[in-house]
Amino acid sequence: MTTTPKQAASPNEAPRILDALVIGCGIAGIYQLHKLNQAGLDVRAVDAAEGIGGTWWWNRYPGARFDSPSYLYGFFASSKLYREWRWSERYAGQPEIEAYLNNAVREFGLVDLITLNTRVESMRFDSERAVWTVRTNTGEKVETRFVVPALGVLSRPLVPEITGVEKFAGRVHHTARWPKEPVDLSGKRVAVVGVGASGVQIATEIASEVDELVVFQKSPQWVTPLHNEDISEDEFAQIQDSYDEYHEQAMSSFMGFVETYLAAPGDFATHTSQQRREIFEAVYNMHGFLKVLANYPEVFAAGEANEAFCAFLAEKIRERVKDPILAEKLIPDHPFISKRPPFDSGSGYYEIFNLPHVKLVCTPETPIVRITESGIETTKEHFDLDVIVFATGFHAITGEYETIDIEAHGQKLNNKWADGPQTYLGIQTPGFPNMFFVNGPQVPGGNVPRCAEPGSDLITDLIVESLKRDASVVETTTEDAKAWTAIVAESAHGTALGSANNWQRGANVPGKKPVPFMLYMGGLNNYVEYLNKSRMSGFEGFLFDGAKASTPSSPKSVTDGSLAHHS
Repeated sequence: MTTTPKQAASPNEAPRILDALVIGCGIAGIYQLHKLNQAGLDVRAVDAAEGIGGTWWWNRYPGARFDSPSYLYGFFASSKLYREWRWSERYAGQPEIEAYLNNAVREFGLVDLITLNTRVESMRFDSERAVWTVRTNTGEKVETRFVVPALGVLSRPLVPEITGVEKFAGRVHHTARWPKEPVDLSGKRVAVVGVGASGVQIATEIASEVDELVVFQKSPQWVTPLHNEDISEDEFAQIQDSYDEYHEQAMSSFMGFVETYLAAPGDFATHTSQQRREIFEAVYNMHGFLKVLANYPEVFAAGEANEAFCAFLAEKIRERVKDPILAEKLIPDHPFISKRPPFDSGSGYYEIFNLPHVKLVCTPETPIVRITESGIETTKEHFDLDVIVFATGFHAITGEYETIDIEAHGQKLNNKWADGPQTYLGIQTPGFPNMFFVNGPQVPGGNVPRCAEPGSDLITDLIVESLKRDASVVETTTEDAKAWTAIVAESAHGTALGSANNWQRGANVPGKKPVPFMLYMGGLNNYVEYLNKSRMSGFEGFLFDGAKASTPSSPKSVTDGSLAHHS
């Protein structure tokens, strides 16, 4: 898919100034572009990739798939799209996801608003004109009143610095930059470096086709079954008929899933060990994130219940891995959920280590020394390889922001966020007017599209409101950003996620000082209430030309597309 801007100014015309520019065409960026276009704004979007989809464009490695149910991950912005698209699996794979997103862009009428192969390099805010000047790698200069980075939570790959990688005679790939052209791994000697979600998925998928597989593990993960399956015709018919119900339930849930509407399993403290085991066994055999959502609520914290569930999962690993010594190496020492738990599908992740041609290398015990022309050398041995796959994760949440030179009022965003991001509602940071983040730092953690949706809706309302009021500048205050940052920190306090050094704190990046937890863990339902409170109180926390808007012109999200272009 190749797209171009809607128009270009002639030499005798004043430069076109957009109402808004969306940066990034992943699922959150597509939704934001749709909302702004639907509201009648003059809007464009750019993306560095050669296709739309964001995560689902770049991460096309074997085994890449949803771990949120397909029908809850997609768009609810069009009942026609929701009811007519036929998901084949409960957890769709990358090819189907990419096809769905391209179909959605066509359905929303956004094709001509998107420019691909265009990476934003710098952004400057002109305070006198209240205009952002955005420059790209193509040499284009875009002027826009509002700019909306939709850069994604897991977008910028983390590539390990290993001596000699440039000398390797075989192929080197990162899971987050997998080639569009098929990579034939059959009969090859392959190394997978990293065992997060991507590493687990690709190792499980390719184990049966490669000649040799070496998995390099820094820290083992709590991997549980995804229990993927085809969606039957009866279930699909029920999904088609449940559009409004599913959307309402998902947006009213803790993490954006319908399945959170389950009966509580009971009181962990009063249950017997047998009752606890029955609960653990039941959730282990449930789909995806129900391991968390249908479990004892106490498991979410790093305490006795979490320890009990970890002991149960350790037993499962010992049952699934035949070699008892190897099984112990695959058992983590961190609490469940303190790192985002991966899911396996197909024949199962732990089962691949029962295969004679699959080897596990624990890098804390046997570090990688260098990459040679023919493979990987550790402190104990050398592995001859044809392909090296880095599944080493991301500079998470703020990583892509760090690649863009963003400046307003003489201040750089990277400097402002050196000790961690500060935002109001995850939507705006003080000192950077007319810039809104969609699915950026300090938004809820959970089912990404559902967690991004309410912020996108409020961003649309803020921009529309500013144009109705003829306000040049929309900004938030330091006090409001500090207050929200404190709420975000408190929301993670006492949880297993908040107690660990993980990618949600940037702790996975070597040499980087961990920052405060960067996601709001108070629940999507509560986050929606915060946003609704701001909207209904006249956009509390936001200033229009330096003053609070006393009453919003329209108390509901704008969806009728009636606003005329203001460029």
